[in-house]
Amino acid sequence: ARAARFRPVARLERCLMEKEQQIAGGVTWVVEHAGIRVFGPLATSVRFIPYPEAAVWDFLSRGYAPGVIASNLGQLDRRLGANAPSWVASVLQGWSDDGILVGGAD
Repeated sequence: ARAARFRPVARLERCLMEKEQQIAGGVTWVVEHAGIRVFGPLATSVRFIPYPEAAVWDFLSRGYAPGVIASNLGQLDRRLGANAPSWVASVLQGWSDDGILVGGAD
């Protein structure tokens, strides 16, 4: 759904895939049955990330690069297929916009 916000997805995807992104300082999370609950540095900033987006968070928290995440998810979920890189890029951009992800040359 977020991809519709972006102008040239391929350019955004290239930009994000080249970034070294990481979870922002002060952000913690807990794995739940249906996804991941993320807590920001402020007590009021809580966000629930459902699957399949939670899989992106899991890979990112383990240090995988965005390109590897897209490749892995594309293999795990055939519905993503060739769209996996742009889908992962849009998920990461949303998290960057929300301040729970930092890094790269913004």
